[in-house]
Amino acid sequence: MPELFPPYIIGYAVGALVLFIVLMIMYPAFRKAVGILMAIIGFLLTITFWLAFIGIPMMLIGLLFFFIGGKKKEPPPPPVVFQRQFNAEPQRRALEGKLAEAANLTTRKEDLLRHLDSLKNRLIEGKISEETYKQLSNEIKEKLDKIEAELKKIESESSSDEHEQIEQ
Repeated sequence: MPELFPPYIIGYAVGALVLFIVLMIMYPAFRKAVGILMAIIGFLLTITFWLAFIGIPMMLIGLLFFFIGGKKKEPPPPPVVFQRQFNAEPQRRALEGKLAEAANLTTRKEDLLRHLDSLKNRLIEGKISEETYKQLSNEIKEKLDKIEAELKKIESESSSDEHEQIEQ
C-alpha cells in the first residue's frame, strides 16, 4: 500500500507549525496579523455557505488571536546612571531641616531684639533700674551671640553640602 505523504513532508509540516506558533508567541504584531487574516478568510468562506463549517471556527480562532494579549507592558526601570538623581531625597530633607532650623533661630533672634528694645523703653520710663537693665541686656546679648554662632554654623554646613552635591 503506498503512503499518502512521505515522512519528510510530515516533518516539514510539523516544523512549520512549531515555527508558526513560536512566531505568534514571540511577536504580537505577527499574531495580530495572522488573526485578522484568519478572520477575513473565515468570513469569506462563511458567506459561501458551502464551507461555513470551516469558516466560522476559522473566524473565531482568528479573532481570538487578534484580541489576545492586549495588556500594555510596564516600561523598564531607569538605568543605574540616573538613580543618583532620584536618591537625592534624603539630602533635600536634611537641607530643608537646616533651613527650618535657621528660620526658627532667626525668629528667636528677632524676639530677643524686640525684648531688648522693650527693656530700653522700660529703662527710659523708669520702670526698671539701670542695674537690672544691664544684667538683662547682657543675658540677651549672650543669647544673641549663641544664636549668631548657630546661624553661621548652619550656613557653613549648608554651603559645604551644596558644594558636595555639585561635585557629585
